[in-house]
Parts: sequence; C-alpha cells; structure tokens
Amino acid sequence: MKIIEEIKNLIKQKNFSELENFLLNIFSENIDLSGEFVLTISDSLPKSKVDLKLTFLKLAQEHFYSLSKKEDLLKVLKRIFELQPKEETKKEIINILKSIYLTEEEKKFLEKSEVFYADINNFLKAFNRLENFLYNFIPNKIVYYQNFPYQIISYDFLFDQIELKKIDENKIVKYPIDFVFNNFSLKCETLKETKKITNQRTERKVKNKIEVKEEEVENIFYSYLERIDEFVYLLKNRLNLLKEKFKIPQILLRILHLLSLKERKGYTTFLKKMVFKILEEENIEEEYLTTIKERILSLSIFKQNEKDALECFFKKKERKVLYHTKLAIEKAKEELKILNEKLKKNAEDLARARSHGDLSENYEYKIAKEERQRLLNWLKQLSEELKISAPIDFSKITGEFVEPGTKIKIKELKTDRELDYLLLGPFDIRFLNYQDKEHIISYCSPLGEKFLNKKVGEIVEFNNEKYQILKIEKALEEELQDKDKSLPNNSL
Repeated sequence: MKIIEEIKNLIKQKNFSELENFLLNIFSENIDLSGEFVLTISDSLPKSKVDLKLTFLKLAQEHFYSLSKKEDLLKVLKRIFELQPKEETKKEIINILKSIYLTEEEKKFLEKSEVFYADINNFLKAFNRLENFLYNFIPNKIVYYQNFPYQIISYDFLFDQIELKKIDENKIVKYPIDFVFNNFSLKCETLKETKKITNQRTERKVKNKIEVKEEEVENIFYSYLERIDEFVYLLKNRLNLLKEKFKIPQILLRILHLLSLKERKGYTTFLKKMVFKILEEENIEEEYLTTIKERILSLSIFKQNEKDALECFFKKKERKVLYHTKLAIEKAKEELKILNEKLKKNAEDLARARSHGDLSENYEYKIAKEERQRLLNWLKQLSEELKISAPIDFSKITGEFVEPGTKIKIKELKTDRELDYLLLGPFDIRFLNYQDKEHIISYCSPLGEKFLNKKVGEIVEFNNEKYQILKIEKALEEELQDKDKSLPNNSL
C-alpha cells in the first residue's frame, strides 16, 4: 500500500525526521484507518526506534479513542503493552479500558478477563480473553465444536457458564466459559471444505508459476481477452512495467472491459481491487476522467456501496486547484511542520495527563484532548489545501481579464470612489504580511469571486453596491516570488 511504501522509502533513506512528520500526518488525513493497518505500520518501523513506535501508537490510541472504535483501540493497547511492559503502563491501560467499556455486560467482561489483577507476565493473556469476550464469542455468534454449529445465547456469570443453542438439534446447552474458549472455534472446516481449500491453494500455486518474458508484455496487453491469466499476472506482479509502457487509462479500460464480461475466470474480486488501487494512487489525465467515470458507473458488477465509494474517488480527482504565490505555499508548508510539532507535544501531554488516574475527573486530560482535536482538524484542513495548491504563474497574466494574481482598479459607482485590490490566494491572506498599501483579497472570497473572468469596463454588483472595473494588471513582479525577499509571517 502507498503509505507503507512511503515509510519504507524514508527508512531506506534514513530520513527519520521526515518519517516522524509523515507518521504524525497519517491520522489527520485518514479517518477510516483500521487497527490492523496501524499495527502493520508499527511493525514496518525499525526495531531500534522504540520511542517512535510508542509515539505513533499513542497517537493511534487517541485517534481510535476519540472515534469510539473500541475494537481497534484494544489492538493498539495490546501492542503498546508489548513495547513497554511496565507497571505504570498497565495502570494507564486499565484506566482507558474502564472509561470505554461502560455497559454492565462489558464491565463483567473486564472482570472475567482478569485484566484488573493479572500480573505483568499474564497481562497479554488477559487481553486476549477480553478480546474474545467482546468481539469473538458474543451473543448470537455462531461457533463450532467438533464441527457442530452452536449459537451463543447468553452468559451466566453467576455460574460461570455460556448458554448455547445447538443448531442441528435446536436444543439449549450450557458449558463452562473456559471450556468454550478453549475448545470451540469460530469456523468449521469439514472434510469437504478442507479439500476445497487445498484445491484452491494448489490452483493458486499453479497460477503463480506463470512467467512472462518482457518482450511478450505488449502482445499480452493487446490480446488480453485471449490471455487473461497472463494479463492478470502482469497486473499482480509487473504493474510498474505496464505503467512504463502504457498509459494508466489504457490499463484501467482493459480491466473494466474484463469486468463487463461474464468469463472472468474467478478474477472479479482482484480486478475490482485493482480499479480502486489505480484510482487512489495514480493521476489520470482530465481528458480521460469523464469517460472512465461513466464506464465504471455503468457496470452492474459494482454494488451500490462500491459505486458510492468510487463516486468519492472521482470527487477527489475533480477538486479544483487553489492558487497562491510561491512564497505563501512555502509558508503554509512551514506552518504544517509547526502543527506536527505541536501534535507530537500534545501526545506527550495526553500521556502525562492520563497517568494521573481517573480520566472522567481529569481536567488536564480533557483540555489536552480538546487541544488534540483542534490540532488534528487544523492539520487535516491545511494538508488537504496543500494537496490541491499550485503557484500562480505571473508570466502568463496578460491583464485581459481578472484572474488569480491580478491587480484591479475599480470605481464605486455610487460615490465615484476608486479602490485598488490585489487578488491572491487564501494562503497569501492567512500566512503573509504584505506591506503594500493596496487592499489584498482572496480570489476565493465572495467579493473576489465576483470579479473573476471579468474585463475592463464591466460592472460587478456586490452587497447592493455596483463597481466598474477600470484597470487590470499583474499583481506582483516575478522577483517578489523569491524566497530571499520574503515578508514576515503572521502567527496563527
């Protein structure tokens, strides 16, 4: 995945300062992270960077805590404990568990799993028991014992039993909790299913034996309907080679064509995943975007929830570009680094506040948590804006019409008063302190938008006032974009 690849590249370059900033940004840019993916990221970090792992996992902890994603939070807490097996860490984790598992049944699970009084050596075992109680062996879940299915009805904590209904015989049975956990499984593997799985593994091994010579790639690409297996092999194992030889839309349209056919040789799930992967990771030229969008959304193979997700991808691709001066973009990037530093310090403040005990009465913890949310919102907004930011090209401004980077002279028709405005980007307004006397407004502001694409002589109406454009020219000279001539930055 792209995030893991970026982390590996930074580790390979030994650029740990940039790696730390990248890790801090992950939670501001991604809401739908899973606990498993966070652990994968943690495992990809060097073993010697324990402090970095802990900082990252504690940020993950706060992220899942704020979203009330209990299952993901529990996974992260387990990993934190593995990295720092100290008594104070155990106490801190217990305080968190008490604050998130609040129902009577959940409290019973906490007690039954023994997390409150397990010693350091057995604490992970207690964690696993808690996870089983909460997310695996839950009421209405189907579990198996000697390949017979049972449905869990309820827990009887007084007699330390689980009540189950034996599906085949439709009768209620009771077993000790420990017996169920130690002997029941979450899936049934009958002889037939085992044989099927073995056949699938064998078939997969045969497919993996496909080898494609580089000189054959073009022939396979252009005859993909007759050579589906080899084409899929290229998608799985030689995608970079395909991207070198062919355009992304060419690759994507072939995948979509295969998805439209009935004969896909069992590759439907993989081909769907490739569509999402390419849309997420690759830049598609605007001239192809509409065609690809229509083609994808016309295919019945995609379910409605998948089409909704694809619509979101296209909305991201179709976002408009925000223009600013080069200097303002640099200042915005500097501000992003400052926010990352603040977020790192906030993680330390949260950990310190949490160590003081009961979180429900911990004022310092609440303040630090509110500050964290504010920083995350701020960082996310700025990161999103930077992704779609581009510098104003002053060399292309002709003065023929109003656009970002122009200076306009206007006359207020009611009073004949003349005003000068510079139309620059949102970052220019937020991060730079221009010393010019002219009024500087964002071209994205309600007033700025009114003037965009207008020509000299045209009349613009705003807030019941009418203005006539008298003159349009370049707002700044090229040399004012040099970093050496930067102006002071406003503190946020």
